[in-house]
Order: sequence, then structure tokens, then C-alpha cells
Amino acid sequence: MSERNTGQGQPSIPRPGPRPGTDDARVASRAHLFGLSNLVVWPLGMVGTLVIYLVRGRRSPYVREQAAQALNFWLTLSLVIIGLVGSLVTMFIAPLIIPLFVFLVVWVYGLVMGLIGAVAARSGKSFRYPLTAGIL
Repeated sequence: MSERNTGQGQPSIPRPGPRPGTDDARVASRAHLFGLSNLVVWPLGMVGTLVIYLVRGRRSPYVREQAAQALNFWLTLSLVIIGLVGSLVTMFIAPLIIPLFVFLVVWVYGLVMGLIGAVAARSGKSFRYPLTAGIL
């Protein structure tokens, strides 16, 4: 584990890395990739990520951290999408182009960030999604 400096003279909490000789990086990467399926078959991606969090997170702090990051991200994104769908339903008289555009931006953002998280986890790096509520 390595300590990171926060830039204020105090080291931050050390982040766990994958355990040597294990498949932690591969499993952590899958936790991020399961979330991507939310973009097609919501909420099944969160179910896969939750299973990894509950089963493999007990054995590996790295897998637990990365699965929690993925769950937090996809839960936050799901709440945003639910809000957008709600605004589409309640504002059907108003122009629909703005909520549809925001939905498209959120969808592409989820795709890109999910892929970046999967690649980072696969290479054994800790990844934190930006703009995510800390639920877990």
C-alpha cells in the first residue's frame, strides 16, 4: 500500500492494491464492467457489481474498494437517469430536446467512465469516479 500526499502536507488514507498472485485486478475490473450493462439492461449491472462486492470484497480490500466505487457511481448515475425520465414524463408539454440531450450526455459519460474504471482496475490501480455520491 502506498500513501498519497493530499498536497497539504498530510498523507491521505493508503489505498489498497491487488494482492500479488491473485486475480484481484481481474475481478475488480469485472466489477466496473458489470456496471456498464446498466446502460442497456438496468439494474442488472448493479446486481453483478453488488455480488462481487459482497462475495469477493470480504477476501480482498482492493476488490471491495473498487466494487464500492463502481456501485456508488452506478447508483448515482441511476438516480440522475431516473430524475431525467421523471422530468420527461412530467414536462411532456415543454421542449423535450433538453432532457433528451442531457440523457445522452449522461449515458456517454457512464460508458466512458465505466471503461476507464475497468481499465484502471485491470492494471491494479485504484480508481475513483468523479461526481459520485459516497453511498458505500
